[in-house]
Amino acid sequence: MIKQPKRQAKFITDQKDLNYLFSLNEDLACRTSTMMECFGKFGDKRRFNPYDIISVPPNTFGIEGHKNKKGFMTTVGLWVFNKAFTECGVFPITGYVNDTIGKKLFKKLNKQISYAVMEERLDIEELKKYTLKSQKFQPYCNILSPSLSEGLLGMSAEIKKEKEALIKQNPDILKGEPDPVAIQSIENKLIKSIDEKLKDDPSADILESSVGADKGNNLKNMFVMKGASKLADQSRGKYSIITSNYMDGSSKEEYADFCETLTLGPFSRANKTMVGGYWEKLFVKGLEHLSIQFDEDCHTKKYKTVELTGDNIDIWMYSNIIEGGRLVELNPSNMNKYIGKTLKFRFSGFCECDHGICEACAGSLFRKLKLKNVGVVSYKLCSDLKNLAMKNFHDSVVRSSHMQDYGFKKIFGL
Repeated sequence: MIKQPKRQAKFITDQKDLNYLFSLNEDLACRTSTMMECFGKFGDKRRFNPYDIISVPPNTFGIEGHKNKKGFMTTVGLWVFNKAFTECGVFPITGYVNDTIGKKLFKKLNKQISYAVMEERLDIEELKKYTLKSQKFQPYCNILSPSLSEGLLGMSAEIKKEKEALIKQNPDILKGEPDPVAIQSIENKLIKSIDEKLKDDPSADILESSVGADKGNNLKNMFVMKGASKLADQSRGKYSIITSNYMDGSSKEEYADFCETLTLGPFSRANKTMVGGYWEKLFVKGLEHLSIQFDEDCHTKKYKTVELTGDNIDIWMYSNIIEGGRLVELNPSNMNKYIGKTLKFRFSGFCECDHGICEACAGSLFRKLKLKNVGVVSYKLCSDLKNLAMKNFHDSVVRSSHMQDYGFKKIFGL
């Protein structure tokens, strides 16, 4: 393996560099030339690393009348990101984003902006600009966080002996009916070993961000092993175990099993498209008459009890909470005080309105979306399930979990 130097952040103090960074505006920060000037590698050197640190003086960032009153520390990468994305249109919603940008944080920003548009706190034109900039920045990942490096390309050979030793210690997993749980344990150990070896490698950033390559799918299949794979012909058993990976190529003993995995994804995709498409049409036809009755309340006494968490709160956004004798809308401004609490919600499934669903039970989301005839979008329920199933086309990894880790009640929603 090619040894990577330890990545150490520099504190940028050169006034010429600081003047250049502080002079950036939205237009300049979005340009390819600026990305290359800041982060492009020429002669094995970069002007800045995304993780280099700068000190931002007071009154340097923000819109007129709302600039930062105090100085703060940030990274060069985050400074360029904020100059491009937040300082102009969405600044009142997001403020300065001073956390590492990954899948989780980007999803959070998208939600904040979407809620603001629905509540008319942000013009839809700003949402369009934000979306277009997101698309423009996609190719820049090759400059900021390359998905491949010399270190990663040599990783298969680096852990080959370790993989062979672990399989030799567990010979039974390849005999008789293969054990997918046991092979997953070996895969997890090897992925952990790769994490340790790649911690200072440039390719580690995109893996850690969860935005692009996925450790359990891309990294494992490419550099570790294909692992457990479902068999289309169940008369041969449920699974095959493939210890080869795509980087090294298939062994002749595992070639037939490799070929079978290539047919499983397209078959699953075609089958689920057929079934899912049928259910989408069925739902729309069966529920096309359903509509929301704005400004109405059926005054039902029925309710649904829900424990709100950070994972499920978005599902209940803009629904009505029963507090004493009044209804309180759950929205972005009050959501934090309800997380972790068990609440009583008015629920569309319990509505007693005789001509549709009243707004008190449905919540105000559909009013904000200007959507009265909700039955025609009922296909979304089937579509989401279909899309989950269709992911087998891109991700054929067999995953297992211990029920004890989740608890019986949590698994079955009791």
